Amino acid sequence: MIAISHVDFALWDIKGKWLRQPVHALLGGPVQEKIPAYASTAGFSLAPEKAAERVNIIRSEGFCGSKWFFRRGVGDGAAGERENVELMCALREASGPDMHVMIDAWANWGVPYTLRMAKLLKDYEPAWIEEPVQYALHESYALLKRECPIPIAGGEHEYTRWGVKALLDRDVFDIYQLEPIWAGGLSELMKICALTSSYDVTLVPHVYVPAASAQVAFTQNAMMIPMLEYHYILGEIYQFFLQQPLKPIQGYFYPPEVHGVGLDVDEEKVESEREITFM
Repeated sequence: MIAISHVDFALWDIKGKWLRQPVHALLGGPVQEKIPAYASTAGFSLAPEKAAERVNIIRSEGFCGSKWFFRRGVGDGAAGERENVELMCALREASGPDMHVMIDAWANWGVPYTLRMAKLLKDYEPAWIEEPVQYALHESYALLKRECPIPIAGGEHEYTRWGVKALLDRDVFDIYQLEPIWAGGLSELMKICALTSSYDVTLVPHVYVPAASAQVAFTQNAMMIPMLEYHYILGEIYQFFLQQPLKPIQGYFYPPEVHGVGLDVDEEKVESEREITFM
């Protein structure tokens, strides 16, 4: 399915270039002038004082929030719980009351631990806890959505509109996070957007490739897709070879203007290449 997703985006890219239009224009054009970006911080220190320093930088750059990948889980006992609370306290203090703070639990918490941590962290008002249990445990997610005082997010490891419908029918998440370059490509994501809108839920696409996710996001209104993710470190790495990488400007994504999807390679950055055949 991931391979199919890439092929689908490639076909849309060809169509956009042939018509000399960004792909989102072929889908009706943007319905948002700009979309707030939140920063995913994988790779930065989780020491509370260093995390707080990073939040101050992220906030000064205009991001609406930051997501942090908490490393302490069940096996770390009471000391790990205290470290999680200390980190969340530092993040909220640095963020202030108006900036979102998201938690990604690496599918490593389980139901009892998630409910316990949520009780300890709820006063700091996290925007969500992302993937606190293993991806396929839909009943556990449904239970958490019913009982956890903090919103539950997930879905980046789900594929196609039929997989998404199974999640929607079970009411497993508060925020759905499908990844466009995994879940079926642009064609399938447009169907997923129509489906999720009929269930009146929030979709915040996962963003491995900003240009790809933006093509989808700008066709939806702010109630449907209120923000987009930007990997603060990985976004730079993944887009290194692109002619026109798509990055937030003062905390906002703007509709891509390049023809097609916007993933053309900057040949000047290619030092060597070889042809791969299957013969």
